[in-house]
Amino acid sequence: MDRDGWDTIQGDMQASDTTAVPATATTREEPPELRYFDAGGVGTVQSLCDLWNFRGLAWTLAVRDVRVQYRQSLLGISWALARPFLTMLVFIWLFGMIGRVPADRPSDYGLLLFAGLLPWQWFTSCVSVGSNSLVANEHLITKVFFPRWILVLSPLLVAGLDFILGLLLLAGMMVWKGHPVGLECLLAPLFVLLAAVSAIAMTSWLAAMNALYRDVRHVVPFALQLGMLVSPVVYQSDTILSARVQTIASINPMATAINGFRYCLLGTPAPAGIEIIISVISCLLLLLSGVWFFGKVESTIADRV
Repeated sequence: MDRDGWDTIQGDMQASDTTAVPATATTREEPPELRYFDAGGVGTVQSLCDLWNFRGLAWTLAVRDVRVQYRQSLLGISWALARPFLTMLVFIWLFGMIGRVPADRPSDYGLLLFAGLLPWQWFTSCVSVGSNSLVANEHLITKVFFPRWILVLSPLLVAGLDFILGLLLLAGMMVWKGHPVGLECLLAPLFVLLAAVSAIAMTSWLAAMNALYRDVRHVVPFALQLGMLVSPVVYQSDTILSARVQTIASINPMATAINGFRYCLLGTPAPAGIEIIISVISCLLLLLSGVWFFGKVESTIADRV
């Protein structure tokens, strides 16, 4: 074969290669635009918008926790009523054995005690579950983007269901004993809000700290037991504490929340104005500092849990 024939064959082969592959096959589609989420910290405008956009997730997590909490239990959701009611009976029996009831109206001590247990158990349930929420949901944090603060708010919704059921039982007890209710009951949501914000503030601190130091989960139950003695759960403040001590104790927002809740429903002495101011300031400082600390930890939370 001469040189001209060989050049002709090579030209035909090159032509066939270019025609065999469609032109569209060599073009490559541009990848979709990548979106990066910046953990700007809780409290920024963007994070607040994210919380609102993911509000359905908070409800889904709350429903999941309720189902898990009462799944395969004998009494089911009745435990929400059994816990405060049985605790009330134990303390009534205990102080009955001692012979001194820490209240100015011993006949209404059961109502007073139950009214103190309801906001306190809401607070403790939220703190005990929420403080471990980041570590318990490690599989979600490391795989899916969502505002991490939702894990702090979700236990509040679960404990809020128990609080509402307990409130219905308290209303039944008040009707059974013929206890009157005044217009002060309209102020009860304000003290309930104080208890809820206190729970969120404390949970924000403890959840972030537990992600850094795992021994926090061992300290929380012990601290809550001590907190029950500091807060006027099983006693009436004005009965055993002086006015000066009550003012100092109002640094604990739950003290004012419990006293105010009892005042609204049972007509016990109302918290002093200075006590309310101190508790609100203390609660706001705890909330702002907790939100700031949670935001600092949130940016690196996936690497720590």
